[in-house]
Amino acid sequence: MITNQPDVGLGLIETMLVIDGTVVELEAHLERLDRSATRLYDRPLPAELRPAMESAQRTIPLDQAARLRVAIWPTSSGLCCRTEIGPTVHHVLNALTGTGLRLRPVTVTGGLGAHKWRDRRLIEQMGAGLEPGEELVIVDDDGEILETGTGNLFAVFANRITTPPADRRILPGVTRARVLELAWSLGFDAEERPLELAELSEAAEVFVTSAVRGVVPVTASGEARWGVGGIAPELRRTLGELWTSSPRREILKGPQ
Repeated sequence: MITNQPDVGLGLIETMLVIDGTVVELEAHLERLDRSATRLYDRPLPAELRPAMESAQRTIPLDQAARLRVAIWPTSSGLCCRTEIGPTVHHVLNALTGTGLRLRPVTVTGGLGAHKWRDRRLIEQMGAGLEPGEELVIVDDDGEILETGTGNLFAVFANRITTPPADRRILPGVTRARVLELAWSLGFDAEERPLELAELSEAAEVFVTSAVRGVVPVTASGEARWGVGGIAPELRRTLGELWTSSPRREILKGPQ
């Protein structure tokens, strides 16, 4: 039987985007992973993790973007780790083409929590039968939106950007935090507050953020429909520029 309680013993994962040989938002991802490892297992990240990531990075051609996934799990002697490089077709530097994502609501009591679990059985079970371009949106019992199956959700109401609070029911996304910073720096009114599924029909725009795809517009959820709008593409473009700027690349690489 599969429940929304993951197998903690299977460990955690962290997924990152690699651009021009650089792991984007490296330190923020590792800090989040370290917080989870400390809280769940009372152990630091494995010493061999960074060398393993650097070795994996070197296998990626500099002119290609790729996905770097790190897994850690507990053993009797400490935390073990593994890295995996994979191609990515949909990422922040690609032009937005076609229609946006379509959301399929599912209810998960209490959400998936604040950790990125290696145990993805619940998500895989609920996502069985998803069509191309569809994404799960996870809703609590009271109809409050939490997050999507692979990212964080934002909605725009009268030029105010709203996202659910990081209240330990959702993963506090690294890109979510960066997009909030960018929104404020661009002069947008942005807030974190509880967001009801029923409210989405009143939104002018809806979009999802994730570490690899960046900012992706949502165009449908049930009977609700939205255009791509102007705010999501602007945030996506600004995020891509930030992640590929020369000074920023050096910062994002982290210690060598």
